[in-house]
Amino acid sequence: MPQELKLTALGEKLRRACDEVLELPQLRPEFNDKGNLVRTWCNVGVHEICSRMGINDFSDEKGKGAICANAIVEWCVGDGSWMEVKTKDGKPDHEEANRLACNGVVVIAGKKQFPHGHVAVVYPGGMVKSGGWGAWVPRVANIGKDKEPRAAGLNWAFSVKESMPSYYCRKEDVGAV
Repeated sequence: MPQELKLTALGEKLRRACDEVLELPQLRPEFNDKGNLVRTWCNVGVHEICSRMGINDFSDEKGKGAICANAIVEWCVGDGSWMEVKTKDGKPDHEEANRLACNGVVVIAGKKQFPHGHVAVVYPGGMVKSGGWGAWVPRVANIGKDKEPRAAGLNWAFSVKESMPSYYCRKEDVGAV
């Protein structure tokens, strides 16, 4: 079991930002009269949390909304100011992602998929055991399809092992921890 980490003041700020955004009623998934999913808001949730933490990288070209989930992942991969949080063997580093979040670093879990990917912010605090993935994983502030927004295990937000996301954070924030 991973060591339980205390939150720094910035970690507490990030947790508050996550909690505030998870409570926004406009981020609930939308369904039509037949119960079919119409729209989800994971990208907006990530954008809102990042904005509360002073990160404005994910605004659309008009500066009024958020770019889509796949575009957020593309930005993190292609922009030189972001880095992947991974182990020496190139796998997503769950413990480091959790440690960074507990220190107030915004860590985005993201996976590009067709036609829409998914993104979430690592929620500062304890990790959960994923039996299906055989690993301890961080919780994320998850806003997704057919799921109420909440802090949940990464394995719940990205439910298939083959869809394990990568983690991304800003380089300048890592240097401050």
